[in-house]
Amino acid sequence: MSEKKRKVGSGCPKEYSQAVREELIELVGAGKSLVFICKRSDMPGRKKVHEWIQKDESFRNKYAQAKELCAEFYADQITDVSQLMVERAMNGQLDKVAVSAVRAHLDTIKWRACHLSPKKYGNNNTICLETSEGKTSFSVHFDESKKEEGEIVDSPELIKD
Repeated sequence: MSEKKRKVGSGCPKEYSQAVREELIELVGAGKSLVFICKRSDMPGRKKVHEWIQKDESFRNKYAQAKELCAEFYADQITDVSQLMVERAMNGQLDKVAVSAVRAHLDTIKWRACHLSPKKYGNNNTICLETSEGKTSFSVHFDESKKEEGEIVDSPELIKD
């Protein structure tokens, strides 16, 4: 896949083939940002992609699925980078600066995964109880510093569905 940059004033085509749409979806699912993808000369601009998302239900669904795959990609990347860093640390190949840089990188990847798929990777712990009278949901917030103990920090308010 080429990564040609878009030339300003190059007269972008008004219609794009199904193959271009599919490649765009594939790139999104592989963790590439829409900003990065749309800089390529063979890809539409962000405005056009947003138009497709709004007007084309099939494209919108495929794009949403690609974003879910992107979250999976980030979760896998966190695992891979973490394993590599543990190996390097055990071999004495990391200094404090490298560890800080890796930690910042992993935090960014975690943030993206949480925002792309909050139900799967988010920090919100919601408990849903179902009784004969209906569903009752509430959120429980844990103090991260007491994670091992699982101490609840604030009392949740009940929200009836």
